[in-house]
This record gives sequence, structure tokens and C-alpha cells, in this order.
Amino acid sequence: MLDFFAGLFTAYVVTWQAIGILFILGILFEHSNWRGFAVFTALVAGISAFFYFSIPAATMAMYAGGYLVVGLGWSVWRYKRHVDTTVEAAKGASEPERKRVAAQLLPAKMWDTIVAWVIVWPFSFAENFTKDFIDTISMVLKKIFRGVYNRIYDSAVAKLGL
Repeated sequence: MLDFFAGLFTAYVVTWQAIGILFILGILFEHSNWRGFAVFTALVAGISAFFYFSIPAATMAMYAGGYLVVGLGWSVWRYKRHVDTTVEAAKGASEPERKRVAAQLLPAKMWDTIVAWVIVWPFSFAENFTKDFIDTISMVLKKIFRGVYNRIYDSAVAKLGL
């Protein structure tokens, strides 16, 4: 049974196309703040790349060390950006709300997110540069095609006789 799953993994996940798809999924997961899925996707992509490119273990260890160093740097920048953006958004809020926001921004409350930023830094980095593109597509769908989707909905629901 294990051989079967190993064969599936090798045939479908250890390909450059699958690694590319995993990278795109990781960016979308990071954009949606689904950090658990983003971390899982990063781990699967890393394992797939290890097998696909046949990287020696010693070389992989060096790459992993470099990856973590870059990830640590990225997490510091990403945390600062997150804190600055959140504080700016909360400036006009009531005092109790500002205190709640300040408490949520404590590093001790954000370790899971900070660790995720270290692990998924390529996804987070790419998401930061594609965020405007993704947001524009979302806005176009909501503003321009909302009427199309509403007409489809209205037509289908009308058949229910409501």
C-alpha cells in the first residue's frame, strides 16, 4: 500500500509542472491567510523539488540553511509591515479597540504567523508582489460581473417559486 502512494507521489507530484502548481497554490493560500495550507504546500513543494532535482543531502542542508536565513529576514520585514499597516488602520478606532489590536500584535501572540512567514517566504514574497493583481481581478469580478452572477442566481431561484 505504501508503494502505491509512493508511486502516485513520484508520478504526479515530483514533476516541474506540479511544483509550479504548488507554488501558485501557495501564493493563493498566503493571499487568503490560510497559513496552514501554505505551510503544507511549501513542505510538499520542497520535498518534491528534492526528489525531482536529485539534490544530494549535504547540498540540501546548505540550501535549507540559506532558505531559513532568508526566511528569517523576510519574517522581520513582513512583521514590521503587518504591524505598521494594522496600527495605521486602527488609529481612528475607539480606545478599547486600539488596545485589543495592540495586544493582538504582540510577537508572543503571533509566533505561529511569524514561523509561517519563515517557512513560506517565497510564497509570501510572491504574494506581496502579485497582491495588487489578485485584488484587481477580485474587484473586477465583484463590480463588473456581479450583475451577471446575480441574474444567474435570480433565474435559478425563480424556479423555486419563492
